[in-house]
Amino acid sequence: MKREVHARIDAALPEGDIDPLLIGFLNALVVRGQGRYRVQPLARQPGNPTLSDAVRAYPADLARGQLSHTFNPWHQPVLLDAVTQFLLPYTDGSRTRAELLALLSKAVTDGTLKISQAAAGNDAAVDDTTLATELDRVLKLLCA
Repeated sequence: MKREVHARIDAALPEGDIDPLLIGFLNALVVRGQGRYRVQPLARQPGNPTLSDAVRAYPADLARGQLSHTFNPWHQPVLLDAVTQFLLPYTDGSRTRAELLALLSKAVTDGTLKISQAAAGNDAAVDDTTLATELDRVLKLLCA
């Protein structure tokens, strides 16, 4: 199979240089918004969920009346719903995922934070699975 692919490439590109073709293809994907590219890789780190100080502090610097938001490592705006806004200051790398989940659970139990009925499903009670799903959603949204 590999030889067949190389043979087709050699036939299509007499000089055998596929790099310009691939660069053109990737550029077209990025320009059309169908792909993203970074010089530095972007991946969730294996340790404690961590957001930069700038990401966590950004909402405090917003003008009065502006929608509460921050940004992710792709520099895209992230609107802050109640759960995201609650977790943002705690996602500083000093807490494990389990500790963040415990903080979220306590806030819901105490009534400090309400999880929407849509997130909880049809059940009135918010269970551990719903809280874990919400935590994962927020961490993924912020790329933490």
